[in-house]
Amino acid sequence: HRARLAVSSAAYELSKREGRPGTPERPLSDLGLLSYRSFWRYTILTFLREHNLNVSVSSISEELAIKFEDVIHTLKSLNMLSFYHGSHSICVAPKQVQEHLESLKMNWLPLDPHCLSWEPDPEIERKRRKLDKFCYR
Repeated sequence: HRARLAVSSAAYELSKREGRPGTPERPLSDLGLLSYRSFWRYTILTFLREHNLNVSVSSISEELAIKFEDVIHTLKSLNMLSFYHGSHSICVAPKQVQEHLESLKMNWLPLDPHCLSWEPDPEIERKRRKLDKFCYR
């Protein structure tokens, strides 16, 4: 379990460096889905605690490089999200965040991003941007 979470942590750190939100390849196995959901819960709850809940769903997605839909699903599963006038709002008290974090019983250490030696290949980035112009979204 620790190895899967470490791989998740490394993959999202690489996504941050690319400046693009990441998400696992789908379909996920049941075990893979559990691992990613566990990683998302821990990472998002820690982020909420560190930012005193003063964040938006979009800022969580951008800062953590977790795809917007994965952030939405995680917050919904924690009963921390409401939808009002066409937008999502995070509705949670600091105590609730702390209680969720304590209940996770994480037995792994998050990746230290300073120990990761990797930068995106500029040529691949150039090709990706060129392709993005022709992709319909």
